[in-house]
Amino acid sequence: MDRKYIRNIRAMLHDIKVNGIEKATMKHFKTLLVDDQLVNTFVLKIKGKIDFVGQVRGKEDPIYNSLRQI
Repeated sequence: MDRKYIRNIRAMLHDIKVNGIEKATMKHFKTLLVDDQLVNTFVLKIKGKIDFVGQVRGKEDPIYNSLRQI
């Protein structure tokens, strides 16, 4: 697994924590208009990336578990 991939996930989670879910969604999708569907898409995308880390590294991996807890 590429370190860049994990850093990207952490950056998205940090952006949500600092700026809120709506602003993080606007930044990620490069748009000025955000609705509930787009926010939900963003959340599902992050969850999918975290699940992929779990598939590749294993469910007991400390990096996977730390990403899940955020």
